[in-house]
Amino acid sequence: MAETNIWLKYSVGFMSSLCAPLSLEEEGAFHHLLRHYWFTQKALPDEDKALANLIGVSKTIWVRKLRPALAPIFEISEGYWRLEWLEKEIKKAQEISEKRRESGRRGGRISSKNSKLIKTNQEAIASDLLKQQPTQIQTQSHNTTRRERDHWDEPLDPQFEDILKDGKA
Repeated sequence: MAETNIWLKYSVGFMSSLCAPLSLEEEGAFHHLLRHYWFTQKALPDEDKALANLIGVSKTIWVRKLRPALAPIFEISEGYWRLEWLEKEIKKAQEISEKRRESGRRGGRISSKNSKLIKTNQEAIASDLLKQQPTQIQTQSHNTTRRERDHWDEPLDPQFEDILKDGKA
């Protein structure tokens, strides 16, 4: 099977109108064929035994009952059953998959356009930091307040100095 996205997007109204003339059995057979077509991303072969096997019925039931009901929905030519709208959806899904695959290959790499924007932004931040006073930069980098910094030079309580020396709590 070819690589396919799990989802198949279609209008419920469109599908209802497409299947309106079908019996429940015929609609079930149609959905079996539709899913196989979607997952393989290939038109269905115009071979009665193969199509009967795909939907799980005998060749006789397929030929006498289901084929006559489903054939008008499909375009049958050159030995294949095709649905034009499904071919378009398959093509869209393949394009999306290819775009995602390419994005994955690029990984975290930055495009040249974004690289220029980031560089400009970094230069602006660096320029702003250089204009600030050194105490402002220190405050930002240590995430402390001026009051906390004013108390850094005060001696420790003697009780705590003993604990630090002994390593006991």
